Amino acid sequence: AMSTLQEGVSHDFKVKEKECAGSPKVGKLPLSTFLLKPMQRITKYPLLIKKILQHTRDTHPDYQSLKDSLTRTEHLLTSVNEAVRATTRLESLQRVFDKGCDDLG
Repeated sequence: AMSTLQEGVSHDFKVKEKECAGSPKVGKLPLSTFLLKPMQRITKYPLLIKKILQHTRDTHPDYQSLKDSLTRTEHLLTSVNEAVRATTRLESLQRVFDKGCDDLG
């Protein structure tokens, strides 16, 4: 995804991105770090909820809500993973197509 992002941006954007990445305001972190953070967090939610459930009695008023939350976060994670895989496949096909078209002309 990052390679596709880098391919489709202007030189000015790349210069500004590099400038911002060196800034202490963003902890001198590149853009890719901020794009990955949400995905990394999503993968941790089911693990955290499972851990909370292990320490929650099934008679606790929040127990069923936690179980429902676990189911929903697992479904969300599955959907996100499927979307990432589909996007990766499309990017690969696009690269093959672009390379093939370059060979034609």
